[in-house]
Amino acid sequence: MHTPVGPFGMMDSIGLDTVWKVTDYWARKLKDPQTLANAAFMKGYVDEGRLGAKCGQGFYQYPGPAYAAPQFLTGSTESGIASGSKKQTI
Repeated sequence: MHTPVGPFGMMDSIGLDTVWKVTDYWARKLKDPQTLANAAFMKGYVDEGRLGAKCGQGFYQYPGPAYAAPQFLTGSTESGIASGSKKQTI
């Protein structure tokens, strides 16, 4: 993808509610188990009101998301990433 914000920052910028709607549409249309699981995962964020940058929290917290820190990709704990945070995959 090679974006400065990465895929999760990009989804936050788009809006997790929008990402969920698109993912849910294709999940229902294709009936693919992985896509259905992805839609359910996204729905959890939407139900919690974590819609991305527009509301201040999604995968990251705004303003000043962790990916904006210069050391973000180096794994430095100064980048705003909580050590020991649970990784989730879509």
